[in-house]
Amino acid sequence: MGSAASTGTPEPEKAITVSDRIAAYLSEKPLRMAHMLKATKLINNSSPEEKPVLFENGIIQTICELIAESGSVYSSQRTDSEERKRRQTRRNSSSTIVQRGVGYGHGSTRSKWNIERTVEERLAREEHLIWLLNALNAFLYCCSPEFKTKRQADDYTYITAPVVREIGESAVIVLLEYHLKNDSVFDVSEHMELYQALLETAASMASVPALVPYLVKPYAEGAKSIAKELVQPFKEIMCAYTSTWKDQMGSPDFRMIDFIEKIEIYTEVILQAAREYERNLPDEERICTASAMRPRAMQSEMSLSRRPAESLEDRTEASPDISILYEKALKHLQVQSHRFIGNYGKLVIPFTFKKDIRNTNPFSPSLRERTKRIAKELASMPNTLPLNASNSIFICVDEGRCDIIKVLISGPDDTPYANGLFEFDVFFPTRQEIFDL
Repeated sequence: MGSAASTGTPEPEKAITVSDRIAAYLSEKPLRMAHMLKATKLINNSSPEEKPVLFENGIIQTICELIAESGSVYSSQRTDSEERKRRQTRRNSSSTIVQRGVGYGHGSTRSKWNIERTVEERLAREEHLIWLLNALNAFLYCCSPEFKTKRQADDYTYITAPVVREIGESAVIVLLEYHLKNDSVFDVSEHMELYQALLETAASMASVPALVPYLVKPYAEGAKSIAKELVQPFKEIMCAYTSTWKDQMGSPDFRMIDFIEKIEIYTEVILQAAREYERNLPDEERICTASAMRPRAMQSEMSLSRRPAESLEDRTEASPDISILYEKALKHLQVQSHRFIGNYGKLVIPFTFKKDIRNTNPFSPSLRERTKRIAKELASMPNTLPLNASNSIFICVDEGRCDIIKVLISGPDDTPYANGLFEFDVFFPTRQEIFDL
């Protein structure tokens, strides 16, 4: 009798889980945009019951680690042992150089720094960081949240204590503090997607009560509170660009306006969460960040108004320090606008570059970007200009054109210019000037 060989059915392949697919996308070097969009969508579509599985499988930990790597926040933080090794290596190399003779037989005259590659790598890291922050947002809240409705407690039951600790102690807070300290409107406008992703993440964290303390309390000694010290000044600096300088820009900057509108929404979510959190705290446990003096970062249209200063007696009682008194008395005069050009297009005040002004139309299509760039720099000025009894800089801008500026500088102490006032006319040429040397 012959026996028939049994043809067994092949075992079914193991089904690939959502966590496996996301992990595969996150493990790619470098990250790919199409796959990161898929990963974000998979996280966003996961139910509150499925999201704990993502955390248990290490998805959130991986995202947080990649955020730290892309943000390079720990690149400058060395351990004590690493620091000791570095110093020892430097000592050894220094002794070798001394033996050879400084400047002889050491080093190279050829630079190894490739600036194009450096810029490309930075842009790639920034792009990766945006994708990762969007993925984290999808886990915390959803993709592109609008924050129109307040979340209920049942909406974030999956955010357990380990999840809170993982996200709260991640590099997100460090990145927020680092970037929100940037008061350059131009620099922010060049990286709007990154700033939007960061503040969107902060607002998503603020929607979870357990994560709010990480936004309110400074993460380390010497650090600043995200909610109480950084978010509001950052928002006001951005708003100053579109509110204070809108008449001098000609055409509106719609992309920047849309960005600022979103920043205002995110800021309100963060501040509201911080207020609710501190409402339940004893007074002694609240974060004291307010100072007697209005922060210089909080510059808006009020800076350009010619409002009367407070009475000298009131100021003297409240501010015995001469430097504080000086700043309080003159702060509202530091950045002003004035009518430089009359009804017939002629200058009504003396100005050095009158010929250049007549030949330049700042609102022409070819010069539109130049005008916006100048307005962005002016919006950042109140944060950077010195204002003290020793040395101060005051700026006056034409009411209709932001490229016509007068500057008044007080001479610094202990210099030949002390106690002097020096007036300068400032105009930005439309092309690079060439001078014969």
